[in-house]
Amino acid sequence: MIRYIFLTFFISVLTFAAGFATPEQGSRSISLANAYTAISDDPSAIFYNPAGLNQMKGFSIDFGATFLMPSNSWEFEGEKVTTIDHTFIMPQLNFSYRVHEKLSLGLGISAPYAIGIEWPDAWEGAELIEQMSLQVINISPAISFQIIPNLHIGITYDLAVAAVELRKRTALGNDWIITKMASDEPTFAHGFKVGLHYTIDNFRTGLVFRYGHQLDFKGNADFDVTNDAFIGLKPNDQQMETTINLPNFLAWGVAYQLDSFLVTLDIQYTMWSSYDALTLKFSDGIPSSDGLDETVTTEKDWEDCFSFRVGMEYDTKAILPGLKLRLGYAYDLTPIPDETIDPSLPGSNRHLINVGVGYKLLSWLQLDAAYTYLLFEERESTNEHLKGIYTGNVQIFSITTRLMF
Repeated sequence: MIRYIFLTFFISVLTFAAGFATPEQGSRSISLANAYTAISDDPSAIFYNPAGLNQMKGFSIDFGATFLMPSNSWEFEGEKVTTIDHTFIMPQLNFSYRVHEKLSLGLGISAPYAIGIEWPDAWEGAELIEQMSLQVINISPAISFQIIPNLHIGITYDLAVAAVELRKRTALGNDWIITKMASDEPTFAHGFKVGLHYTIDNFRTGLVFRYGHQLDFKGNADFDVTNDAFIGLKPNDQQMETTINLPNFLAWGVAYQLDSFLVTLDIQYTMWSSYDALTLKFSDGIPSSDGLDETVTTEKDWEDCFSFRVGMEYDTKAILPGLKLRLGYAYDLTPIPDETIDPSLPGSNRHLINVGVGYKLLSWLQLDAAYTYLLFEERESTNEHLKGIYTGNVQIFSITTRLMF
């Protein structure tokens, strides 16, 4: 069981990145269900499609925050357990500057994985997880330039700084070994994005490829017991490390402006089949039937998956100049097989319903706000370590301020 605890820790990190990916990097894009690859006409283009940066003039700043309030439940044979309520905050700050009519520069700072999950102490799945958090800060310098008239290319270098924490338990009769793990230093990862953006009349289209980060985690595993009589059974506190390659990502989008209506569509593809196995290394080794194992590998066999997103924006210029109303819907498929789903973050297919509003107060000042209700489809786990039915939802609020000079 100690061996399985370590495995599920890092599986949890990957579940966050897949089943709870949070591309919410601006209120306007959120309200359009993040169908933003073909639009990307504000500084958040640094995240969605850097080729779109060159649509803006002068100097622009976006700053704001997104608030996530997730709730997950597990139910088995009439017993139901719900996660403890938390609110996770993801700040965003983006700068863009059009140096020349054919060249723009940008810098984006975001926290796309400032999230976590916490179940009650000593619940039925405590040997898999009680609490986990993952914090990632992305710093992304960007450049966009015109190749030929109407066609632009954009590139970002993405530096990620990541840290993780975890708490689990192992049963010993009526008592427990409590496992706490945390990265002992920030993990730095390097990636990039390349995007294309094309405009002709009222039609726009975009294509973006994101190279997945490689996360090299090093951390401490500390153990404690709730009964000193079992102190001889707990493993040694020790160092651990592993390497995780987050998946490559591809998105294609189209958008069309019809008088006061803007309609946009995205098809996104995440290449999770690259995650077929996980290898962990331990400084002192962990108990197994053969003694102590310093290296442990488990097979995962995740699948590539699609996401479909559509949004619409209505400009009320004929009624109230400066006001825009937005609506969006998305359907995300999960890459996680039934056999490996666990309560670190129960992954399932997701429906996202989005609404939002934008208002240009002054020629240089705009405010945007958005709300999303994310619903997880009911999912039955066949994982031998904790069978049951998972349900969940997330409420997402966002507000963004844009300054234009």
